[in-house]
Amino acid sequence: MTELTKAWRTIECTWWLRIFVATAVGIAMGAFMIWVSGAVTIDHRAPVSIQKVETLNSPVPAGGKLLARIWREKVRDDCPLHSERYASDEQGRAHNLPDAQGIGGAVGDDYVDIIYDTSSLPPGSYVLHVSVMYHCPGQSFPVQQQPVAFTVTD
Repeated sequence: MTELTKAWRTIECTWWLRIFVATAVGIAMGAFMIWVSGAVTIDHRAPVSIQKVETLNSPVPAGGKLLARIWREKVRDDCPLHSERYASDEQGRAHNLPDAQGIGGAVGDDYVDIIYDTSSLPPGSYVLHVSVMYHCPGQSFPVQQQPVAFTVTD
């Protein structure tokens, strides 16, 4: 008999306590193995890399929406995103634009067209700034979109 077996048999406890301890240890080991397998299978690739951004309808009429085309390489579809946006005017003042959530288009598409609500902006020249956070399983990725100039007219 091994030392462990001898020690197990000399512990004075009821059979149900031994079963309870063995079950608890088994559950803990199973949970640990699930956690380890999850950590090993997490995809650590950034979901997207942005090549360029261009406006499709500048100048925008006051109260209108800006349409921009984002050329990118997207390699993952499992990462919802949250984007924070603002436009800076010629004096460098920041004007907040509505945030957005989404998926950022399909994998394999060379570009995605995004609509930005500029209804709060008075006529003038602006630069659009967008920060995107992709929330992937087990990891988040910040992506800074290149600034793009646009104009709002009367």
